[in-house]
Parts: sequence; structure tokens; C-alpha cells
Amino acid sequence: MPSGGRAPETTEGMDIDTEEETFEYGTRRFDIQKAKEIIRSAPREIRRVDPAGIPGAGRQGIAVDAKTVAAADTSKPILMATVDGESFPIDGWHRLTRAQKDGLAEIGAVYLTEAETRAVLKKEKEAAAGDEFAAAELAAAEVTTTLIDPETGAETEERTTAAEALDEIEATRERYLEILECVS
Repeated sequence: MPSGGRAPETTEGMDIDTEEETFEYGTRRFDIQKAKEIIRSAPREIRRVDPAGIPGAGRQGIAVDAKTVAAADTSKPILMATVDGESFPIDGWHRLTRAQKDGLAEIGAVYLTEAETRAVLKKEKEAAAGDEFAAAELAAAEVTTTLIDPETGAETEERTTAAEALDEIEATRERYLEILECVS
């Protein structure tokens, strides 16, 4: 039994909304709906964490609305993703901010494993494809790239769609990663 003499809380039977929602953190985009579906299908312990030990929304560059913070229900756990052994909130920033402002000693937190976090992490193209309008715009958008010959300085322009440009960027990134693995 955890300290305090109470049985651990779990997500089993908890009302978990699964409305469509995403969270962007830096260059990462998380499918919150999918994360909540994972938790619903695989209940787990709700851990008690010190909200003061989690960097606040302001320090993370995350905007929170004061009215939503004031109305936030801190009895509902926050959702934590795990990447490279480090965990951080991906849902519940208003609840976390309220807990921090109120000086609460603990708040409930539900953790995704690293594999689950990878499953809810959307790639840039997948994220855009999830929004039909954005996907249509992406496919139609044209990108003009100016190529400069390093020997002559001659410039040539190349036109491609944004989707093709993203594919080329991803292929280049993969080539660089392969080179780095060989060098390491």
C-alpha cells in the first residue's frame, strides 16, 4: 500500500473522454484521443506526483487560459508521455497549472510507456493528413527551391509540391542519420 495508507487508484472504470484532440510540444504532435483510448483499453495506476516538480506551462512555452485554469478539476489526472526515460505532460496543463497555483502537494498522473508514446506521436505528414483541408492544401501547395551550383554559382529553380518536398526532407534526414550511425 502506498504511503498514506490508501489503496492505489487506477483508471479502470474512469470516465475518459475521447473527443478528437492533439497536443503540440515543440516539433512533436501527440494524438491525445489515441492516448486516452490506450488508457481506456489498458487501465493502469494513477500515480500521485508533486506538481511543483513538473515545469509549469509558462516555462514550457505552453499557453493556458486563466478562466480554464480557474475552473480546472484537479481531481482528474494529467496524462504523461515518456520519451527516452523522461516524462512530461501532454494533457492536463490547465489542471497542472491550477494545482501549482493552489500549492497542492500532489496531483494524479497517468503515464504512457515509451512504446505507447511512440504510438500516439504523429509524424508531420500524418498530422497534416489527419485534417482533410490541410492535407488538400499540402498536396496542392507548390514549393520553389533555388539550387546553387557550388562550383559555378549558377542558380536554377526547381518546383515541387509541398508533399514531395517533405518526402525529400525526410529522405535526406534518414540519409544523415545513417551517416551519423556509421561515424559513431
